[in-house]
Amino acid sequence: MEEPRYNVYFSGELLTGRTPEDVGPALARLLDMVEEDTDLLFSGEPVMVATDLDKEKAMALRLAFMRAGALCVVEKQPGTGESETPPPPPSGIQRTVTCPHCNKPQPPARECHYCGQRMKKPQG
Repeated sequence: MEEPRYNVYFSGELLTGRTPEDVGPALARLLDMVEEDTDLLFSGEPVMVATDLDKEKAMALRLAFMRAGALCVVEKQPGTGESETPPPPPSGIQRTVTCPHCNKPQPPARECHYCGQRMKKPQG
């Protein structure tokens, strides 16, 4: 069976407290682009920043975006499965948790559906 391939998209979403001015230079280095062109990344529209990656490389890129202060979305290429974004909760279930790393609300899980970091167990 062929392994799924992944595309990575960025739509300008940043971690809390970060600005395009401080994240742009890091993304320029990460994506090997001219720093002046990074404003194209912050248009609010999803931009494909990588394509045809194996899962390991796609997750490594997502982690690199996090370290730079940005959030990206990793999606399986069409025909190979569903998106890496969290599934909607089953009807009637309203419980969500917030990732301590990227501050994204989501259904409870061991790992964050957005940044891939392990969620902390509740204290008590």
